[in-house]
Amino acid sequence: MLIFQSLVVVLSMGLIDDELQEVGKLCQHVISGSRLISCVRSMVRVEIRQTPFKNIIVLIQFPEDYPHSSLLLELKSKTLSDKLLDGLTNVCEQEAKKILGKPQMWINCYPVLLETLTKMHDPTTAPITRGAAVAQASR
Repeated sequence: MLIFQSLVVVLSMGLIDDELQEVGKLCQHVISGSRLISCVRSMVRVEIRQTPFKNIIVLIQFPEDYPHSSLLLELKSKTLSDKLLDGLTNVCEQEAKKILGKPQMWINCYPVLLETLTKMHDPTTAPITRGAAVAQASR
């Protein structure tokens, strides 16, 4: 039994190392606006910045029995609401549960985050609407 547990730990550690390498490659070459802040076994920290308003920090930790348990995920932002961050976290966690036993980092989280950030209204770059222009002119 001890040999089996040790083998599981070694396989899990190899999977984590592979995922960490993949994260580094994707942040550098694939995901525009992403910056890898920390990429070690204890924590992965990535900043995704599409505009000054669409800015999110993703913190990921690997549980001891990863990948048989979901990643531990926390989303932070100075510009996005806590309600939005909680909703995104829940969606990412639900996606991770669908693929337990497999690599989860990029599959469950980043596509959801990138799609949401891309579709979001950005008040710092959005053009002034006709109604807003009329309201400003009447002041």
